Amino acid sequence: MGELSEFVGTWRAEKGVPYSTHTFTWENTGTGLRGRWIIEAADSPGARAAAAAGKPTRVEMQVGDPWLEDGLLLFHLHGSPYVTEFRLVGSNEAVVGAAMSKLPPEFAGPDHQRSVEGHRVHLTRLSEAAA
Repeated sequence: MGELSEFVGTWRAEKGVPYSTHTFTWENTGTGLRGRWIIEAADSPGARAAAAAGKPTRVEMQVGDPWLEDGLLLFHLHGSPYVTEFRLVGSNEAVVGAAMSKLPPEFAGPDHQRSVEGHRVHLTRLSEAAA
């Protein structure tokens, strides 16, 4: 694993209330990949009330230009200095979250590692052609 073409497609994590739905799309631009990550609130009375009040229930994450390193697709979110990884764990499964190997030493302790693991998003590929 680890070719850019293996990441292309639309991926989703949808566990239902109270979890947000994550949709991640990687598309081939001819010169590399472009990523799009959208997080939507799960349908619930609270989310419907927020929408009715004009509050956002959907956010698009700003995915920076990705690069391939050791079979991982790495990128920055919102211009952050910290690196996020998109890791394939099968032909139709992936995990996105903080790149542990790229974190500064002060974030390498067991408490931080548990937090990072707890915030990873497990995705399933919906399609191989980018939408």
